[in-house]
Amino acid sequence: MVNKQKVITNMTIEIAMPLYKPSPRLKSVLVALAMQTDRDFYIVMYNDTRPEDKEEIALDEQIIEEVRQEYGLNITLNQNSQNLGYMKNMRQIFAKATGDILVLLADDDIVTVDYIELVRKAFSKKEVGIVARPYYWFTDDMKRPIRFSGYIFNKMKLVKFDSSKPVMVNECLHSAGQLSELAYRREYLKGMPFEEDMFTAHVYPFLYVFKNHPCAYLSHPTLAVSINSSQTHKDIYDPSPMKQWLDLLDRVVVEAEHQPMVKELKEFNNTDFYGLAEIKNYGTYKELFGEIGNYVKYRPKNLINPYFYLFSVGSIIIPRKILIALVDWYKNKVLAKKIEKMNIDFSVYPFKECEPLWQYSEYGELRE
Repeated sequence: MVNKQKVITNMTIEIAMPLYKPSPRLKSVLVALAMQTDRDFYIVMYNDTRPEDKEEIALDEQIIEEVRQEYGLNITLNQNSQNLGYMKNMRQIFAKATGDILVLLADDDIVTVDYIELVRKAFSKKEVGIVARPYYWFTDDMKRPIRFSGYIFNKMKLVKFDSSKPVMVNECLHSAGQLSELAYRREYLKGMPFEEDMFTAHVYPFLYVFKNHPCAYLSHPTLAVSINSSQTHKDIYDPSPMKQWLDLLDRVVVEAEHQPMVKELKEFNNTDFYGLAEIKNYGTYKELFGEIGNYVKYRPKNLINPYFYLFSVGSIIIPRKILIALVDWYKNKVLAKKIEKMNIDFSVYPFKECEPLWQYSEYGELRE
């Protein structure tokens, strides 16, 4: 028991945050970190806001300094000399990390107060290489999820790439699509591949570790993701999202002993048709038809799957404006009702401290 406590105490945790014009939401995100039950961590930010946006950069610096003074958070801010874009900014985060544990966090997501405590506990098991978690999306009200990703358990699950159930291996990998709160044991990242693909840039190191080291999957949702402030809707569907995920598996998991699980994971990926509506709503018809073609190319059996035709034909013929409204209605009226029955424990979210900051900036500007 003494040795275990020594491992926990000596473990350094670095929270790395890629920033881009974060001022409307940044203080609420940082205040959630200030509310942590375990405050033994440090934050390193990489601001990719364009240098010519001087007012935004000055505002970012002001907010960060206010939080330092008010809450005593250990924050290092790096201002990129030019706009690198998401993928190159992520590359430098991994290259410059110094913590024993590297945690990623977007500048618009709220963490539960017990998150760092849970991460430290997970990595106290030396074999654990990465941490994943269930999470939910919200629009304006943090207490009202409209989408949920993952499973809720009584305790943390240890998921092994080759020997755990394929559904849980897929869930760990699928959860990595959202970068916030992914945590990596940095010593296991040596030699990792890194591809500058929009959907999977941060997933390459995740899968690289996962294939040889267990993933600790946290028992309850520890992250609230803002849909309204998402900056990744446009100009991201070429190359195809599906192809990016298939390339990820083929490039990272080349060993023969892992191929049975790779086959299972591709089956999950090749039958997930929900993304077609998103491509129609925020992409181009060329990208939409290309993705539909990929579902046939990489899994010809989809031609006898009625859901393939439902999503494909529906995405093609329904006008974008109507489809966006239908998707929003489904999230707010159907999914939200289903999530209410899941009995999510909201007591671990710092709503009291963060929600007022989320709705209004410190400078009186109402969030859109």
